[in-house]
Amino acid sequence: MTDEIRKTYLQAAEKAVHLLATEQVHRRWETESVLPGMSVGGLAGHLARSVLQVEWFLDGQVVGAEPVSPVRYYARLADTSLPDSALNVGVRARSEETAAAGPTVVAEQARAAWVRLTQRLGTESADRRVAVLHRP
Repeated sequence: MTDEIRKTYLQAAEKAVHLLATEQVHRRWETESVLPGMSVGGLAGHLARSVLQVEWFLDGQVVGAEPVSPVRYYARLADTSLPDSALNVGVRARSEETAAAGPTVVAEQARAAWVRLTQRLGTESADRRVAVLHRP
């Protein structure tokens, strides 16, 4: 099951990498996206982070934290439907921060991370704990 999940993730990440590299995304980087308060670049930054964060998680140090299952992690997220919740404001801010590097850099960072992950995920233990980090 773990290999199938990893393969599916890598396929989705590959699609994200290809989308981030398109001329359509690059041309519209500074314009408003379909999500209010978020530029196309910010939305692309959010998508790129779905690839970039995996390495951050794998490289992060787990120190004395009690393990949290994925179900419990997502279940405890509150106010996700409120655009001005702390969670959503933070997501937009981190996404725009990533986008600030520009479309070419963001696309290349995501592509490079995906290439590394295609090799790395096959060597990671299925029961390995990771630290959830928003930034390295």
